[in-house]
Amino acid sequence: NGVWQVIVGNGPNSTAGNAQFIMINLQSGTVTTVDTGGSSDNGLSAVAAWSSYGNGITDLLFAGDLQGNMWRLPVGASSATKLFVAKDTQGNTQPISVAPLLGTDPDTGKLWLFFGTGRYLSNDDMSNNAAQTWYGLKDATSSINRNELVKRSILVERDDDTYAVRVTEVGTTADLSNKAGWYIDLPTSGERMVVSNIFQQDALIGTVRIPNISDMCQPTGRGFIMAINPFAGARLDRTFFDLNGDGEFDEQDQITINGVNSIVSGIGFDSSPNSPIFIGNVMYVVKDNGLTNTVWTQGADANARRTAWREVVNQ
Repeated sequence: NGVWQVIVGNGPNSTAGNAQFIMINLQSGTVTTVDTGGSSDNGLSAVAAWSSYGNGITDLLFAGDLQGNMWRLPVGASSATKLFVAKDTQGNTQPISVAPLLGTDPDTGKLWLFFGTGRYLSNDDMSNNAAQTWYGLKDATSSINRNELVKRSILVERDDDTYAVRVTEVGTTADLSNKAGWYIDLPTSGERMVVSNIFQQDALIGTVRIPNISDMCQPTGRGFIMAINPFAGARLDRTFFDLNGDGEFDEQDQITINGVNSIVSGIGFDSSPNSPIFIGNVMYVVKDNGLTNTVWTQGADANARRTAWREVVNQ
């Protein structure tokens, strides 16, 4: 006898200015709220739901707010737990304006949350150059601090023949065995992550925007689509982007760093990209200027094996 509900965050500019979970009972129309107690001039962003037992029944809710708090709410509970407060290196809070992506590490069974920070809601936001960050957190029942996370870095950004490219550092999941997750500080002034992360097979895809308001009539900017190992917060172990469009994933799609061929972790676009759409191994990126880029990508490696058989008997 489960209860069917629509669950949303109250969003920015609410009357009270607090961050609240809003639950709407679809059978009775009754509306209930859970106030997080977050500071004023706040609002709860989109909510991510999770079924711990994989039976389709939601038992955990997660959502961030505009003051940088990531909240954890068990379904039916009257109060939420503050899982994390997103802050930059100077201790300034970082707004979370999208729902976290939830996923389970296949090696450990541990639930993770993936999200970036930044706002893109008003004219003032466009000129805001505050430092923002990309996070991967392990679920916990108590608060996590930034110093419990492994710092990962974007090592190189340069122009390739076709795209601007980025390379993140190498790392393994073992680096995080006794840590609560990872973070990557976004390197460019004004850079932000204001759409939810997605999975493409075993890669974590993040979209970053770098607004440019030099032309107030046509604000656009640029940005990157990043692809990394979600549970290491580091570079993938295979070529993901077909940079030269030849249908092959080889050294021609890598860049050389100190004489070593390195796998590319992100490709840049001359207009701010929206969240990509994958159809098979083709990535479609619609940009703010109305144009679309099409990029071939490589999914997870697969080994050929027999999955079924049929015995044929001649009579």
